[in-house]
This record gives sequence, C-alpha cells and structure tokens, in this order.
Amino acid sequence: MFCGAIKKLIIMYRILALGDSVIWGLGLRDKHKFVNKVANSLVSDGLVDDTQLISLAHAGAIIGSGTSSGYPQAVDSDPTYETEKHYIYGEIGQLYPDVFTQLRISEYRDGFTGYLEIPHDFNVAEQESRKHYTKTKLGNGWRPDLIIMDGGMNDMDPFSIMFPFNLSEFTELSADRQLDTFVDRFDSITTENNLRDIMSSAFEDRLRRLLTQTTEAYPNAKIIVTGYFPVLTENSFQGLDAAMWTLIVYNYLTLLSPSWSVSAKAAAMVTSLLTLLGKRKLIERWAMFDEVHAEMMQTAISRVNSNNVYFAKPEWGPDNGVYAPDNWLFEWELRDGLQLFSAKDPKEQARKDAFDLYASKRDGMNAIRRSTREGRTERASFAHPNATGAHAFHDAIMNVITRNRLIR
Repeated sequence: MFCGAIKKLIIMYRILALGDSVIWGLGLRDKHKFVNKVANSLVSDGLVDDTQLISLAHAGAIIGSGTSSGYPQAVDSDPTYETEKHYIYGEIGQLYPDVFTQLRISEYRDGFTGYLEIPHDFNVAEQESRKHYTKTKLGNGWRPDLIIMDGGMNDMDPFSIMFPFNLSEFTELSADRQLDTFVDRFDSITTENNLRDIMSSAFEDRLRRLLTQTTEAYPNAKIIVTGYFPVLTENSFQGLDAAMWTLIVYNYLTLLSPSWSVSAKAAAMVTSLLTLLGKRKLIERWAMFDEVHAEMMQTAISRVNSNNVYFAKPEWGPDNGVYAPDNWLFEWELRDGLQLFSAKDPKEQARKDAFDLYASKRDGMNAIRRSTREGRTERASFAHPNATGAHAFHDAIMNVITRNRLIR
C-alpha cells in the first residue's frame, strides 16, 4: 500500500579548499576555521541538507608556476622526509605541494596520489584522519560543488610589502654611512611601482593561470577566491615604545627568512630600528597592498573565461590589524621587556610537538637548522586571522553565496 509519504531528497554539498595558511586556518581549532564554518552554515541556514569538506590547503603553500616548479613530482611510493613529497602537517609551513599540485591531487591524477600517503613513523592523529578521509573520498571519484581557494601571498613573500627591494639594492644601500641620505635612498627604492611589480606576478599572472586550470578541471563547480588583508592598519601599535616595535619587526623579518646569516640578522636589526622612523610609511604600504592586491585578483578573475568564479574579501578596518584595539589577527605575546613569550594561538603546542616528531625523522636536520625552524614553526600564526578574523572571512563568503544565489 502506498503510504503517500514523499522522502526528502538529501542534498550532499561537496566543498574543496585549496591554498595556503589562510585557507588552512593556521593556529585555529577546526570549529573556528572559516571553511569549516561555511560548511556548517550552509546546513544550519537550510541551504543544503549536508556537506562534505576536503581541504588540501596547508601553511606556506605557493601558487607555483603551473608547469615546472623545480620540485620533483610525487610518485606512488612511500614519501620521504628529505624531499617532503607529501603533506607533513597543515600547521608546519612548506612551499609544496603548491596550489597547482593541490588541484591535481584533488583530481586524483596518476602520479600525484603519493602526496596522500601517510609516513608510518609520523603519527599525528589529526593529520592521519584527514588524509584517510581525503584519500578515500578522492579515490571514489569525489567531485566538488564549491571550491574555496586563495594564493599569491607566499609567491611574492610578505617581506616584500615591508621592504620591496632586491638584495643587490639593499647591499648597495647598506654601504651608505650618512643617515640622512640613507633614509632618502631607503624611501626611493621602496616605491609603489616596485611593490606593484612584485604583486602583479603573483596576483594577476599566476592566479589567472591557476583559475583557468581550476575551471577546466571543474567546469560545473562554483569557485570563490578569497582576498588577503593588511597586517598593519591605521591604529596598529598605538602607544608602543621603540624597543617593543623593534623587537616585533626584527622577529617578523627573521620569521620570514630563518636561514639568514648572523650578519644578515644584524642588518635586519638595524633595518628594524630604521623602520621606527618610517612606521607611517609601512602602514600606508600595507593599505596600498590591501587595495591593489584586491584589484589585481579581481582582474585575474575577470580574465578567466567563466561565470562561476567569484571574489570574497572581508573589509579590514583601522582597528583590526595587529596590536590594534579590535585585532582580527594573531599576535605575539610580549612579557618581561623584550622577551617574546608566545604566539597566543591554541595550536601552538600541537604545532611544536608535530615539528619535534618531524625533525627527529628528517635527515640533515642539524641542531642550528632545527632550532631556527622550530622557533619559526612554533610562532608561525603571527598575522594570521584569529577566530574573529576567520569569522569575517566566513561572513564574506556567505554573502557571496547568498547574494549570487550560488545554491539554488
């Protein structure tokens, strides 16, 4: 007998995340990562019945070249720590797999599934559960309905925003013994045009090629590209004394370039002191970055022959930068004068433990290299979105979804 009841069709909405530490959610618990929050909101708002999320993003990822990055292609064999032909752990920064490679992994292409192998002697439960889920889904033909992605910041190196000149210019500059001419020349070689050129390669050229390949791989998927944000804003560092400012800038420089020699670090300390004079210029440069990178990303999107690509960028206000009244970014905690104490994020210890395990297995990890990279890894969340900043990304993405009726 027909009961007359009609069973509701279950809509399983599949989300793929590609990109760097911002998409990964460096330093955040899973419940605060914005890609997870979007997946949950789509259900709670009644737009879909259920979601599945696969994230191939990780800290430090570059877009890459899309052709040959100089990195050996992964093969279906046991990964090694020397070549790092696999995901170590999303919290530990590494350039590869780049975002082009992440795309190929998501397609489960021959020769790229080796990235999803789990080294048996690297037992990080969070990593293993993610990889097992990812490999099972992709191996069974999983295809995304929505792709959330970013890329470009690590291709240009955030250091370039603060000091956009090449090393030969800096070497010549450092030989100038007259402070007044030094400051004038420092200003002249950190021009807007230099910064624009550096940004264009990442946010226009490489991003456009990446989006073209992504739309070709998934012609029916909706793609949301997320923008970045200014680290320094109008009200950053208000009332901060010279010693604290110098320490923060110096640690930021050495965090970005941990392999520097002692002399290079000494030069960085001098540069840190000089930037105290140019703090206003640095804030202006970050404001310029925020505006121009968004324009370039939108240009890259417009040049892709697809109506399925959208841009989502939260608006950072003057109070939302590091050490500003309503900061949306992780900061370093400073105690006892110039002591750098903590990264102030909930994943700091887990990140340190994972790195300790990784370093113990890695060939060629001498004491100096280990100490340098360990400190960088432990406090790597600096200037990444905290839970409040991640929620701002969530809101921007949800606004794009609802405004454009991406789910019908």
